[in-house]
Amino acid sequence: MPNPFEQHPFIPKSTQIIASGTGRDVSHLILAGIFNSLIVMLSHILYALHSLAGLFILSYFHQAFENLFLATVYILMVVKIPGRALTINAGVWGFMGLSMGFWQLPLIALPAGIAADRFIRAWGADNFRVICAGYCFYATVLAAANGCPLLLMTESRTLARTARVDPFFAGLIDKITIPLFCTQVAVSFLAAVIGSLIARKLINRHFRPAGMI
Repeated sequence: MPNPFEQHPFIPKSTQIIASGTGRDVSHLILAGIFNSLIVMLSHILYALHSLAGLFILSYFHQAFENLFLATVYILMVVKIPGRALTINAGVWGFMGLSMGFWQLPLIALPAGIAADRFIRAWGADNFRVICAGYCFYATVLAAANGCPLLLMTESRTLARTARVDPFFAGLIDKITIPLFCTQVAVSFLAAVIGSLIARKLINRHFRPAGMI
Protein backbone atom coordinates (compact mmCIF):
# COMPACT_ATOMS: atom_id res chain seq x y z
CA MET A 1 0.00 0.00 0.00
CA PRO A 2 1.54 3.39 -1.01
CA ASN A 3 2.43 5.78 1.75
CA PRO A 4 0.23 8.94 1.37
CA PHE A 5 2.86 11.03 3.20
CA GLU A 6 5.71 10.02 0.94
CA GLN A 7 7.30 12.98 -0.90
CA HIS A 8 7.25 12.87 -4.70
CA PRO A 9 8.79 15.38 -7.09
CA PHE A 10 6.28 17.63 -8.80
CA ILE A 11 6.04 16.86 -12.50
CA PRO A 12 3.80 19.23 -14.48
CA LYS A 13 1.56 17.69 -17.10
CA SER A 14 2.46 20.42 -19.55
CA THR A 15 5.67 22.25 -20.33
CA GLN A 16 3.69 25.39 -21.14
CA ILE A 17 3.71 27.88 -18.27
CA ILE A 18 0.44 29.68 -17.69
CA ALA A 19 0.73 33.08 -16.06
CA SER A 20 -1.38 33.43 -12.95
CA GLY A 21 -2.17 36.16 -10.45
CA THR A 22 -3.23 39.73 -11.05
CA GLY A 23 -1.82 41.76 -13.89
CA ARG A 24 0.08 44.97 -13.37
CA ASP A 25 -2.93 47.13 -14.25
CA VAL A 26 -5.10 45.37 -11.69
CA SER A 27 -2.41 45.57 -9.00
CA HIS A 28 -2.02 49.29 -9.72
CA LEU A 29 -5.76 49.81 -9.27
CA ILE A 30 -5.65 47.94 -5.97
CA LEU A 31 -2.73 50.07 -4.80
CA ALA A 32 -4.54 53.21 -5.96
CA GLY A 33 -7.57 52.21 -3.90
CA ILE A 34 -5.41 51.67 -0.81
CA PHE A 35 -3.48 54.93 -1.18
CA ASN A 36 -6.54 57.04 -1.96
CA SER A 37 -8.50 55.55 0.93
CA LEU A 38 -5.62 56.50 3.22
CA ILE A 39 -5.45 60.02 1.75
CA VAL A 40 -9.20 60.60 2.12
CA MET A 41 -9.18 59.28 5.68
CA LEU A 42 -6.22 61.47 6.74
CA SER A 43 -7.77 64.47 4.98
CA HIS A 44 -10.99 64.09 6.96
CA ILE A 45 -9.02 63.70 10.20
CA LEU A 46 -7.27 67.02 9.49
CA TYR A 47 -10.60 68.69 8.76
CA ALA A 48 -12.08 67.26 11.96
CA LEU A 49 -9.20 68.74 13.97
CA HIS A 50 -9.90 72.17 12.45
CA SER A 51 -13.59 71.83 13.20
CA LEU A 52 -13.06 70.79 16.81
CA ALA A 53 -10.68 73.70 17.32
CA GLY A 54 -13.19 76.10 15.74
CA LEU A 55 -10.46 77.72 13.65
CA PHE A 56 -12.18 78.80 10.42
CA ILE A 57 -9.12 80.36 8.84
CA LEU A 58 -7.04 77.21 9.31
CA SER A 59 -9.71 75.15 7.59
CA TYR A 60 -9.62 77.47 4.60
CA PHE A 61 -5.93 76.55 4.35
CA HIS A 62 -6.83 72.88 4.68
CA GLN A 63 -5.22 71.99 1.36
CA ALA A 64 -1.93 73.55 2.49
CA PHE A 65 -1.93 71.26 5.54
CA GLU A 66 -2.59 68.30 3.26
CA ASN A 67 0.24 69.30 0.93
CA LEU A 68 2.57 69.44 3.92
CA PHE A 69 1.56 66.42 5.97
CA LEU A 70 0.34 64.05 3.24
CA ALA A 71 3.11 64.70 0.71
CA THR A 72 4.86 61.45 1.62
CA VAL A 73 1.71 59.42 0.93
CA TYR A 74 1.12 61.19 -2.40
CA ILE A 75 4.73 60.76 -3.56
CA LEU A 76 4.83 57.10 -2.51
CA MET A 77 1.64 56.61 -4.53
CA VAL A 78 3.29 58.20 -7.58
CA VAL A 79 6.37 55.98 -7.16
CA LYS A 80 4.32 52.79 -6.82
CA ILE A 81 1.78 53.70 -9.53
CA PRO A 82 3.81 55.55 -12.16
CA GLY A 83 1.99 57.44 -14.86
CA ARG A 84 -1.54 57.37 -13.46
CA ALA A 85 -1.52 57.98 -9.70
CA LEU A 86 -2.38 61.69 -9.73
CA THR A 87 -5.01 61.23 -12.44
CA ILE A 88 -6.77 58.61 -10.32
CA ASN A 89 -6.51 60.84 -7.25
CA ALA A 90 -7.99 63.77 -9.18
CA GLY A 91 -10.84 61.50 -10.23
CA VAL A 92 -11.49 60.53 -6.62
CA TRP A 93 -11.56 64.14 -5.41
CA GLY A 94 -13.55 65.15 -8.48
CA PHE A 95 -16.20 62.53 -7.80
CA MET A 96 -16.46 63.65 -4.18
CA GLY A 97 -16.77 67.26 -5.36
CA LEU A 98 -19.55 66.38 -7.77
CA SER A 99 -21.40 64.48 -5.06
CA MET A 100 -21.50 67.75 -3.09
CA GLY A 101 -22.49 69.83 -6.11
CA PHE A 102 -19.06 71.40 -6.68
CA TRP A 103 -18.74 70.83 -10.44
CA GLN A 104 -15.68 73.11 -10.71
CA LEU A 105 -13.49 70.69 -8.78
CA PRO A 106 -13.23 67.88 -11.39
CA LEU A 107 -13.00 70.38 -14.26
CA ILE A 108 -9.87 71.88 -12.69
CA ALA A 109 -8.32 68.94 -10.83
CA LEU A 110 -8.62 66.24 -13.50
CA PRO A 111 -6.65 68.08 -16.26
CA ALA A 112 -4.02 68.94 -13.64
CA GLY A 113 -3.68 65.29 -12.61
CA ILE A 114 -3.36 64.17 -16.24
CA ALA A 115 -0.80 66.91 -16.99
CA ALA A 116 1.27 66.07 -13.91
CA ASP A 117 1.33 62.34 -14.74
CA ARG A 118 2.36 63.06 -18.33
CA PHE A 119 5.09 65.40 -17.12
CA ILE A 120 6.44 62.72 -14.78
CA ARG A 121 6.36 60.08 -17.53
CA ALA A 122 8.06 62.39 -20.04
CA TRP A 123 10.86 63.64 -17.80
CA GLY A 124 11.55 60.51 -15.77
CA ALA A 125 9.29 58.50 -13.48
CA ASP A 126 12.42 57.33 -11.64
CA ASN A 127 13.69 60.87 -11.04
CA PHE A 128 12.66 62.04 -7.58
CA ARG A 129 12.98 65.73 -8.46
CA VAL A 130 10.63 65.27 -11.41
CA ILE A 131 8.14 63.44 -9.19
CA CYS A 132 8.27 66.22 -6.60
CA ALA A 133 7.82 68.90 -9.28
CA GLY A 134 4.78 67.07 -10.67
CA TYR A 135 3.35 66.67 -7.18
CA CYS A 136 3.85 70.35 -6.31
CA PHE A 137 2.09 71.44 -9.50
CA TYR A 138 -0.82 69.08 -8.96
CA ALA A 139 -1.20 69.89 -5.26
CA THR A 140 -1.23 73.62 -5.97
CA VAL A 141 -3.90 73.32 -8.67
CA LEU A 142 -5.91 71.03 -6.38
CA ALA A 143 -5.87 73.81 -3.78
CA ALA A 144 -7.27 76.21 -6.38
CA ALA A 145 -9.88 73.63 -7.38
CA ASN A 146 -11.02 73.26 -3.77
CA GLY A 147 -11.22 77.01 -3.27
CA CYS A 148 -13.01 77.92 -6.49
CA PRO A 149 -16.47 76.61 -5.51
CA LEU A 150 -16.38 78.59 -2.28
CA LEU A 151 -15.34 81.71 -4.18
CA LEU A 152 -17.68 81.39 -7.18
CA MET A 153 -20.76 79.84 -5.60
CA THR A 154 -21.23 82.05 -2.55
CA GLU A 155 -24.93 82.64 -3.26
CA SER A 156 -25.69 79.19 -4.62
CA ARG A 157 -28.25 76.81 -3.17
CA THR A 158 -25.58 74.10 -2.99
CA LEU A 159 -23.44 76.05 -0.55
CA ALA A 160 -26.49 77.17 1.40
CA ARG A 161 -27.64 73.56 1.78
CA THR A 162 -24.15 72.44 2.85
CA ALA A 163 -23.88 75.34 5.29
CA ARG A 164 -27.14 74.32 6.99
CA VAL A 165 -25.78 70.81 7.52
CA ASP A 166 -22.29 71.95 8.56
CA PRO A 167 -22.28 75.23 10.55
CA PHE A 168 -18.48 75.20 10.57
CA PHE A 169 -18.53 75.21 6.77
CA ALA A 170 -20.87 78.20 6.87
CA GLY A 171 -18.21 80.13 8.73
CA LEU A 172 -15.75 79.47 5.90
CA ILE A 173 -18.10 80.93 3.30
CA ASP A 174 -18.43 84.20 5.21
CA LYS A 175 -14.67 84.81 5.09
CA ILE A 176 -14.01 84.15 1.39
CA THR A 177 -12.31 86.92 -0.57
CA ILE A 178 -10.16 86.99 -3.70
CA PRO A 179 -6.99 88.02 -1.78
CA LEU A 180 -7.58 85.18 0.67
CA PHE A 181 -8.05 82.75 -2.22
CA CYS A 182 -4.77 83.87 -3.84
CA THR A 183 -3.00 83.58 -0.48
CA GLN A 184 -4.41 80.08 -0.02
CA VAL A 185 -3.03 78.94 -3.38
CA ALA A 186 0.39 80.51 -2.70
CA VAL A 187 0.65 78.98 0.77
CA SER A 188 -0.46 75.61 -0.64
CA PHE A 189 2.39 75.74 -3.16
CA LEU A 190 4.97 76.49 -0.46
CA ALA A 191 3.52 73.71 1.71
CA ALA A 192 3.78 71.27 -1.19
CA VAL A 193 7.45 72.18 -1.74
CA ILE A 194 8.28 71.76 1.94
CA GLY A 195 6.22 68.58 2.13
CA SER A 196 8.05 67.07 -0.85
CA LEU A 197 11.43 67.82 0.78
CA ILE A 198 10.29 66.14 3.99
CA ALA A 199 8.92 63.21 1.96
CA ARG A 200 12.26 62.78 0.20
CA LYS A 201 14.09 62.49 3.52
CA LEU A 202 11.52 60.08 4.97
CA ILE A 203 11.52 57.87 1.89
CA ASN A 204 15.32 57.73 1.64
CA ARG A 205 15.72 57.11 5.37
CA HIS A 206 12.91 54.62 6.01
CA PHE A 207 11.09 53.30 2.95
CA ARG A 208 14.01 52.75 0.57
CA PRO A 209 16.21 50.82 3.08
CA ALA A 210 13.18 48.68 3.92
CA GLY A 211 12.86 47.71 0.25
CA MET A 212 9.38 49.19 -0.11
CA ILE A 213 10.39 51.13 -3.24
